[in-house]
Amino acid sequence: MPLAVSPQAVDLREYFKVVLNQSGVWAVFTRSDHRFRCRDCFNPTTRDARISCSNCFGTGYNVTLERWRVTVTQTLFRSRSLGAPLIETGWGSQHEPVVFSRWEDIPEIGDRFFFVEWDQDVERNPYGAQPTKISEIFIVTYREPEYAAGGMIYNASHGELITDSVRVVLPALLKTPIDITRFVD
Repeated sequence: MPLAVSPQAVDLREYFKVVLNQSGVWAVFTRSDHRFRCRDCFNPTTRDARISCSNCFGTGYNVTLERWRVTVTQTLFRSRSLGAPLIETGWGSQHEPVVFSRWEDIPEIGDRFFFVEWDQDVERNPYGAQPTKISEIFIVTYREPEYAAGGMIYNASHGELITDSVRVVLPALLKTPIDITRFVD
């Protein structure tokens, strides 16, 4: 039996879509298929992947690239106190970046968001725009779905920004086609 979602949850999802349309940015997302390891670079002995791999972009899994509209903040301030920690031990800095995405878009641990400059206006031509430069790479360390009024409203992906690998990853990103664009209606 499918879960019932209250009308208020649907209204909040629509409100979040409006926020994304007004203040979101287009990013390149690596959707990892955790059923299959990367054949080109994954080392089963060390369980490492090559960051410059054009197949997996350092995730160690087969990936497809997608364009997602997301909104980003450096700090997530909470208005409520949490009774139990929702994160692994060792994580939880209040100054970590957070990437907010639609409720349907579910990042996995280790997925990457590439914040890029585009060769053309991605708003006018989202299918034809291609990245030309990477500003930052965000690695998802954990995902926190946000629920309200009986339904999930959005995903908050916590993680870390890396800049030292930008130069290494850029050539692989430039030659890899982006398969899907996630529009916000």
